[in-house]
Amino acid sequence: KDPKTLLQEYLQGRRFALPQYSVVARRGEAHQQLFQVESAIPELGIRSLGEGASRRGAEQEAARHAYELATRG
Repeated sequence: KDPKTLLQEYLQGRRFALPQYSVVARRGEAHQQLFQVESAIPELGIRSLGEGASRRGAEQEAARHAYELATRG
């Protein structure tokens, strides 16, 4: 499963709200942009950043970091 799905299932299983994703930066030329996205889970005090060549890729990276933080024991 992809990181966004894993994170969503983890949060839903514990009755937490789903993460909020927002683009915080976009750099580069139109044909070669780099997106920076923040994933926020206020209930857990988690904020994580991800970067990627697409918004979706950056969201996946942010979700992966957030999942690691949420499941750290």
